[in-house]
Amino acid sequence: SDLSHTATPCGIDCTPAQAGTLTVNLDGSNPASRLVVFGTTGVSLAELRLKASDESIDVTRLILAVADGGLGGTASGDYTQIQKVFLKLDGQIVGSASGYAFGGPNLTLNFQRGELTIPAGTSGKRLSIIADIVPIGTNQPGRANADIKAGLSANSISAVGNGSNTVVSVTQNDSTGSPVILHKAVPSVILETPSNRLGAASVLHRVKISAIGNPVGIYRLSYAITSSTGVRVSNVYSRLVSCTGCAGIPDGSQLSAVQNELVYLGGTYNNDVSGAFLAVDGRQAHGKQYLQIAEGATATIDLYANIGLTSFSDTVSSRLLGDGPARGGATAAATAGNFAWSDLNLDDANTVAATAAQQWYDGYLVAGLGVYATSTPITIGE
Repeated sequence: SDLSHTATPCGIDCTPAQAGTLTVNLDGSNPASRLVVFGTTGVSLAELRLKASDESIDVTRLILAVADGGLGGTASGDYTQIQKVFLKLDGQIVGSASGYAFGGPNLTLNFQRGELTIPAGTSGKRLSIIADIVPIGTNQPGRANADIKAGLSANSISAVGNGSNTVVSVTQNDSTGSPVILHKAVPSVILETPSNRLGAASVLHRVKISAIGNPVGIYRLSYAITSSTGVRVSNVYSRLVSCTGCAGIPDGSQLSAVQNELVYLGGTYNNDVSGAFLAVDGRQAHGKQYLQIAEGATATIDLYANIGLTSFSDTVSSRLLGDGPARGGATAAATAGNFAWSDLNLDDANTVAATAAQQWYDGYLVAGLGVYATSTPITIGE
């Protein structure tokens, strides 16, 4: 008979296979905290790196967890803000292809042997926690300005080695993604350098603001302005250059009132910085209380000023101001921050009442804005 596949019994000299270990860390691709639109599908909440040593390892159980994001100035968030969640291993769905629904803050997932395998001796596998976010609106569960974070519960992984066939040791160093903040709509910012040279009346800065998910309202843009020695900056205001859908404000409209104070920069006060805080002014010809940008539309906004020149080598630098992580939360427009915007989840009537409603936020985490200031100033020279 053919005995070529007959197993040899293990005697006293046999050495059992060494049980492996599984290590969990955040992957380098894990996204930073950011603003997310309600109703968005396929949102990455956590990117983890699972590494096996000594033997390949089958994960048989893990527990997903969703909690409040812990950021200041936000509404309380929890698992009810997630419609369903998916798992991907190196980009491929594992487990249920139709996703899993949370019935509480923790969700236990069980896997068959071989369903979620981490090979030994490699860089490991990337495990992605991907979510579909609930909608917001009348009788919908979305909670404006809620923040959430997701990951694996502590000590929640069970795994078996494929060589030793025993339960392996698991170390979870870091298995929770960054918090995200949920909104009905969010703005996105792109900066451009104006093509003009510095003159008596100049464009100092150009920004393009787009609305994602739904219309957004922009109430205030703020700038830090510096210059070369002795240059005077005065009569500063913001102007709408163009917009494909800005609720009745024509292209070319002056948005803000003129900030009349002369600003002396450089010279004796070299490196001095002056702030221009330019709110949309309903007393201008457009008559609007804020700039409303339609979903998918982009507004191009310039910063204008009169410049008192001193030489042929003068320069003026402007930075669009953002806001830091010490968020004040939903508030009236006038107190919202340097970059005051709204997802208009309470009132989109573009009236004084709409700017007084508690639906305005600062620029923290707005895409394209840095913390407190954009990273690179825009400099205009003669």
